[in-house]
Amino acid sequence: VPSDYRTKHPIVVSQSETAEDMIVTRDMKGMSLRQRNVALAFVGRFKRSGARTIRILLPAGSHNEAAARRVGTDLVAFMKEERLGRHQIKVSRYHAANHGDAATIRISYTSVDAKVHSKCGQWNEDLVNNKENRNYGNFGCATQNNLAEMIANPEDLVSPRGESEIDAERRDNV
Repeated sequence: VPSDYRTKHPIVVSQSETAEDMIVTRDMKGMSLRQRNVALAFVGRFKRSGARTIRILLPAGSHNEAAARRVGTDLVAFMKEERLGRHQIKVSRYHAANHGDAATIRISYTSVDAKVHSKCGQWNEDLVNNKENRNYGNFGCATQNNLAEMIANPEDLVSPRGESEIDAERRDNV
């Protein structure tokens, strides 16, 4: 068993996709209040994630294609109201002929996450019979998991940020 908890339970930086599906019925004329609330929460998570683009996938060839197009137009307008730039919103279509009457609109973004892949709570050894006084296998797992969850920008683990401008007001106070 390696004695360093950073080797046993490394923090891994990887990409992950966050997605939300919106059900669209054939007779919808625009976004519903529920869909607006879902979109608002999703845009908030997107802004905090540091991702660059949101993808909106609209169904094509389904029974609700026209309604999905109307809801998609409202969704793009709503995102622009929430201060997302035109370059941040990518709209595309997917083939949905076999998806029934209510094919969904999927909104998604790809972001960078930090996680520990080892599972905590593994007590495979008797801690009393540790004659070498070495760290047990589960040592540091919870700490590494908590650290990975608390990191605001996982890209900081890969490379440092550039220097920012000096805060003149803070400098005067000091």
